[in-house]
Amino acid sequence: MNPLDFTPWFAIFLFTTMVEKEFSGLAVEVDKASFNYNNIKALNELSLEVPTGISFGLLGPNGAGKTTLIRLLVGLLRPKSGSVQILGQKPSRKTAHLIGYMPQLHSLYTELSVLIGFAVIISILAAITLRRGAAS
Repeated sequence: MNPLDFTPWFAIFLFTTMVEKEFSGLAVEVDKASFNYNNIKALNELSLEVPTGISFGLLGPNGAGKTTLIRLLVGLLRPKSGSVQILGQKPSRKTAHLIGYMPQLHSLYTELSVLIGFAVIISILAAITLRRGAAS
């Protein structure tokens, strides 16, 4: 019996095709990174290298540490040991604009219908556009 047939899988994709043209190193470099949630070991000395210019899929069963890794990569968490680098830099506000991140809860406001959710987003975008127009 194949364990993949019964294991709930979740995929997170890290797209590294839109990195800065002048950067020639690794898009992602994780070196023996570990992270614990209290007594639960989420990552144990994980090492990973992702070159620039590819689309990379991260697959695994629930509880395998995928979301923890993504949170380390976007700078929401810090490894307890080891290191994480994005485009040769530690994840920070400086690297945040280079990374696309969609958390597991993808709805902005879970209590709103899809139509009202779109209306909220369109209103926000309209306000930003108007503010930019007024500033120039």
